[in-house]
Amino acid sequence: MSAPTTSTSWQAPEPILTDLQRQMNSGIPLNADQTRILLTSLCSDPRPVNVPEKVLLKSTDLNDLLLIASANGYHSQYTGMYTYNWQNPNGSDFAQMRNKKRFWKSEYMKLDLEFRTLKTRSGDEKTELSLEINRLKDALAMKETELEDIKDKKKTRKLAKEARKASDSAQSCSKIVK
Repeated sequence: MSAPTTSTSWQAPEPILTDLQRQMNSGIPLNADQTRILLTSLCSDPRPVNVPEKVLLKSTDLNDLLLIASANGYHSQYTGMYTYNWQNPNGSDFAQMRNKKRFWKSEYMKLDLEFRTLKTRSGDEKTELSLEINRLKDALAMKETELEDIKDKKKTRKLAKEARKASDSAQSCSKIVK
């Protein structure tokens, strides 16, 4: 009897993903659960992904999304925030636009999240999330590159040392000849 295999990341069945992507393409906003399914499946997909996805979420769901990103091995690289205020012509309402950018990076992938939150005086709040996942070089290739760089540095140092020895011996010979 073989031991059960456990996978580190959950992957949604293919039909669910295509339905979600079709829904996004038609402009219908996804809810937090659908976003979770899409995000976790994209994080675990071995194929390269470089497609910006737009999702509409309530601001209360953003923390859940960031927790999902953290659970998938991402850590925050940088956070920036820009706030804009404006008022409609009759002055009865105002809107505040907050734009937050977060960049998450794991060993294999980079995840860019951009949140745009529109909040009005009447209490309406809508948050749009722009999500982009970029596949990085896989870890083994990166480690091999690092090892090659170290070997190149050692080889360069060795050649420089030999060149110094040769120039020192040439100088000492020229002193003897003089």
